[in-house]
Amino acid sequence: MDKKELARSSVKILFSNVPIVGTLLDEVIFENRSRIKQERINRFAILLEEYFENHGLNEDEIQNLKSEDFSDVFESILMRVVATKNQKKLERFRNILVGQIKGRESNDFIETYLDITSRLDDKQILILEKFAKTKKRLDTIEKEKVELKVKIREAEDLLNELKIKAENGTIQRHESIAQADRNVALATLNKLRIEEEKQRIEDVKTPGHYNLNVVDFEFYLQDMVSKSLLRDVPITLQDNTTFVMKEITEFGVRYFEFLNQH
Repeated sequence: MDKKELARSSVKILFSNVPIVGTLLDEVIFENRSRIKQERINRFAILLEEYFENHGLNEDEIQNLKSEDFSDVFESILMRVVATKNQKKLERFRNILVGQIKGRESNDFIETYLDITSRLDDKQILILEKFAKTKKRLDTIEKEKVELKVKIREAEDLLNELKIKAENGTIQRHESIAQADRNVALATLNKLRIEEEKQRIEDVKTPGHYNLNVVDFEFYLQDMVSKSLLRDVPITLQDNTTFVMKEITEFGVRYFEFLNQH
């Protein structure tokens, strides 16, 4: 059996082992908009067939197709497939299903994840991806800033101490004011460098990065906050004014990883 035929056979096995599919297809045939719903299921089946043709299935994965847990997830995904015309969402649902076929660890939030996948706009998925991919570096930068702040303070204290010694005539030959001054300058330069890097990275938190206007961008972010994917972080500036930044939550990171588990 060639790859294409094997892929087609795998899709047939997948659909035939989920009882709700027959009912769903009957509804699709007889209800209003049946042609549209049928087309969406067909498109989804083609996406699955293409994946199976390119990647194949091993024996364990074939057995997973017949499991009760997989059937439950498949039913939930199909109900959402017929409700969307968005090709990228179909691909995301395909990828989620592939993860289940491969026997990924079961997840208590699977229904929540499927609901979020149905509701998020493509721009919101892109925003979440950018936030998730920059989170680790931004967290590291914050740690580096704290460390550099300590280094600058220590270097400045040493510099001041050496200047006092020089004035008192007690400075030792191995003690160098010039070197202490360079250490202050180097630590300060490093702090400025990572602050500039942080500013560049945080461009992903601006509407212009996504070619969005401020109103749409704020709506997208607030909607993601309501889904626990992002959270508000109050930031206090040197002049004691406060503004609110958004950052990805741990739940948001887990959802992003879930989407990309295939």
